[in-house]
Amino acid sequence: MARTIILVYPNAGQDVLGINVGLPLSLLYVGTALKSAGYEVCILDQRILSDLDSHINAAIDTNPLFVGISSMTGYQIGHALEIARKIRARNPTIPIVWGGVHATIEPESTIKHSLVDAVVIGDGEETAVELARALESRTDLSKVRGIAYKENGNIIRTQNRPQVDLEKLPEPDYSLVDVKNYYTIGHISRIRQLQIVTSRGCPFHCGYCYLLRPELRGYRTVSAKRVHASIRHLKEKYDVRSLFFYDDYFFGNRTRVLELIELIEKEPLGVQFEVSCRIDFIARESEDFLVRMRDAGFTELLIGVESGSDRILKMMRKGFTRTQILEANRKLARARISSKMSWM
Repeated sequence: MARTIILVYPNAGQDVLGINVGLPLSLLYVGTALKSAGYEVCILDQRILSDLDSHINAAIDTNPLFVGISSMTGYQIGHALEIARKIRARNPTIPIVWGGVHATIEPESTIKHSLVDAVVIGDGEETAVELARALESRTDLSKVRGIAYKENGNIIRTQNRPQVDLEKLPEPDYSLVDVKNYYTIGHISRIRQLQIVTSRGCPFHCGYCYLLRPELRGYRTVSAKRVHASIRHLKEKYDVRSLFFYDDYFFGNRTRVLELIELIEKEPLGVQFEVSCRIDFIARESEDFLVRMRDAGFTELLIGVESGSDRILKMMRKGFTRTQILEANRKLARARISSKMSWM
């Protein structure tokens, strides 16, 4: 009988169902990899479970192979620690494995905590499967790349794991969650939407960004053909009319953007997109191209402007100017593309 693995997504802060609680895609990707490898997977999302404690207790009583907890830096860590504390109290023999952004950028401080037995560093899909197999067979964890763990009171960090090829990952298995709990609302359109991710990383170097860490550098994408197929699947199966792209930066490969636009022009999807973008991308593009973007579905852009001062923009290493901000806004207005801009 396949061993069960529990994956937990803690409260992230200011979570409002139906507004901003989106799919736990990080756990869906890891859970899909584990399920494909033959394991039973149970995802528990504190943001939607009012009685998480009872679900945790029931899951722990099945004697899972391990419990994985995903956490970002900040507010989510407190909830993650409280969940880990309850797991430890219920059954102190079950390994507690932390992953996600915080564990990746701060593996040394994370693994030192008494409520952490192992840390997954970087992409979790391949690492989680190898870790599960090692724990199941009780073999040496030092052979599992991309983790830190404790052994006889010592902290051991294994060899780094290369970043995964996103094109080779299977589509997320949405049956691992109840999708109807994860519809959010478009920032501007107010249309009900689901979420998707089609790339990881960012090719730029904004001075304040966590993606500057060596573990997270590089920009990887899923092909335009596969993005088109994923959008079509979500529309056909879940009747979505809008998608929020969780990509750190969607427009990092213009060729891919153009290929996706051309695919949608040939086979319209009837779905609108809310996507992160940069001012300089808009400023460089022709208004004809922006209209094609809009007609393909790119109707809402989230843009990190951060400042209207050239001095501050240079200090932040944003890579664009006040003049480009103004020009981009004029172009967006003429192309009738809505935008939401963030400022520091």
